[in-house]
Amino acid sequence: MATRLYFTNSATPYTPSSWHGSWDVTAGTASINLLDTTKAGARDISGDIVTVANYNCALARFVSAGYSAGTIINGTIGIGYGTETYLGSMITHCHIWVTQGDSNSERGTILTNWDGHNTWGVKETGGRVATGITATEVEFEQGDRIVVEIGYHNTGGGVSYGYGYRGTTLGDITEGSNFYDDGLSGWVDFEISSSAVNSFSALSIAI
Repeated sequence: MATRLYFTNSATPYTPSSWHGSWDVTAGTASINLLDTTKAGARDISGDIVTVANYNCALARFVSAGYSAGTIINGTIGIGYGTETYLGSMITHCHIWVTQGDSNSERGTILTNWDGHNTWGVKETGGRVATGITATEVEFEQGDRIVVEIGYHNTGGGVSYGYGYRGTTLGDITEGSNFYDDGLSGWVDFEISSSAVNSFSALSIAI
C-alpha cells in the first residue's frame, strides 16, 4: 500500500550538506523543506535559469522525519509536482536517496536521476504526475531520512527558466491540474513496509 508524503513549506528537521543527484545548476532560490504525511505551509516557489541544453536545474529538496530500523521502501513510486515554464522547454528531474541518520552519507538510493515524460507548461495547467516508477529497495536503520531532490531537465536547445511550487493545504496535484488557483499540494508516493507508517507519524509530530 502506498504512503503519500507531501512537499510542505515547513522547516526541515535536518539539512544534508550537499546535493546527491546529477545537477548542473542549483537554483539560487532552491528551498529545503519538510517531507511529511501532513500538508503544511503557505504556497511558495523556487526558480532559476539554464542556458545549456540537457542541463539539470535543482529547485528544491524535501527531507523526512527519521524512520525506524527495518523500514523498507521498494516497489514503485509516484510523483506529483506543481510546475511552471517561464521560458523554454523542460521536464521534471528527480533524485531520491536515504541518509545514514543525520549525516550526508547515503544508506541507499531509491530513485536515481529520473527524468519525467510530460513537458512543463503554464501554471494554470502545470500539475505534473508520474506513477509506476520503479524504486530501488532500501532498508533503513534507526533515524534514517528520505531526501527528495527535484527540479527540471532542460530539453530545449536554448535558455530555459522554470519554477517549482511547494506548500498549501488543500487538494492533491493531478496531471494537468490548475494547482496554482486551486491550492493543490505536491506529493510523492512510496510503498513502505515494516513499522514505517506509525514511526514516521510519531516522529513527525515530535519535530
